[in-house]
Amino acid sequence: MKPSSFGIIGGIFAILIGFAIGFFPLLTYFYAVFYPFGIFGIYFNLPNMFLVIALISSVGGFLGIIGGMLGKKFGGRLMIIGSILVLIGISVLGIIPSILMLIGGIRTVRENNNNA
Repeated sequence: MKPSSFGIIGGIFAILIGFAIGFFPLLTYFYAVFYPFGIFGIYFNLPNMFLVIALISSVGGFLGIIGGMLGKKFGGRLMIIGSILVLIGISVLGIIPSILMLIGGIRTVRENNNNA
């Protein structure tokens, strides 16, 4: 399995989980239980907070997918940045996609450093 495919798989999972949190009330409840205050809980009311979280997770997921498609050193860095955004956005529920993108990003950067 290519290292860049980890970023694509993690990005797809991050986008799906982000949209699920933003648009389905049951997962929104679970998110509020696991992460009660949230990064944006002080500044936004509850529905807007979950839409912003979905947006941040989706941006991180898109960065992971684009980084996986590029597959070079720059793509690896995009996957690492995307994994950090996913962790910021959906925290506990985004651990698996974030780890996938982080592993793919680190392996892609290392692979390209060894070839250069």
